[in-house]
Amino acid sequence: MDSLIFISKDEYGPKIVREEEEKLKGIVKSLGILPTIESKVVICVEGENDINFIRNINQAIDDFKSIIDLEKANISMIGMKGSNLVNWVNRNYLKNSNVIEFHLYDNDREDYRKTIEEIKANNDGRRFGEITSKREMENYIPPELIEEEFGINLDLEKMNWDNVDVPKLLVSKIMQHIKCSKKREEAIKGCLNGQLSKKITKEHLIYCNSYEEIKSWFEQVAYLYNKNWYEQLLQSPTTSLNN
Repeated sequence: MDSLIFISKDEYGPKIVREEEEKLKGIVKSLGILPTIESKVVICVEGENDINFIRNINQAIDDFKSIIDLEKANISMIGMKGSNLVNWVNRNYLKNSNVIEFHLYDNDREDYRKTIEEIKANNDGRRFGEITSKREMENYIPPELIEEEFGINLDLEKMNWDNVDVPKLLVSKIMQHIKCSKKREEAIKGCLNGQLSKKITKEHLIYCNSYEEIKSWFEQVAYLYNKNWYEQLLQSPTTSLNN
């Protein structure tokens, strides 16, 4: 969406709209249509940390990269920033474009689950989605990597790692000196989904029973990407399948 620019005007004069949802709403209201977006597939997630996690494990694990290379494929990723994802789904902003959407959200909120249920029930052929089996993306970070990174003992025998609020747990152990709890959790999420996710291996994910699930995400994206490419090929007036 960075390639789209929308300028609005109010009593103070013109201004560039940078927030993604407001940008698209403005385009729809002003033009009545959406411009053709270059990406064949858009992966919609909750926020920037999820984007970093997905990109990093895609590049770090050869099996995933061989299914679909997110750095080379014509794919965009958009952070829905919490409640914005509900509006995005309900208003179907990209319905007049040539883009296929793949939505992937954490299962820690009921509204996320309902959003994915609505996408699947609608079955419009342009939007698809999944809910993670674990609480959040942070729960796919192997706990042994976290223990090594922060020099702590998580005492894993006393918890169900798949459902633990990982950022909050780590804040209580290592970041009490920062007063604002929101800043502490964001800092932890940034570390986990940033540099630490690059250290995840196939073996880590197999041991944590996460490999097949994450693999299925990339397989779905690859299928949608190739499906969209083939559909556009068929629709091209200059294309002949006999050549």
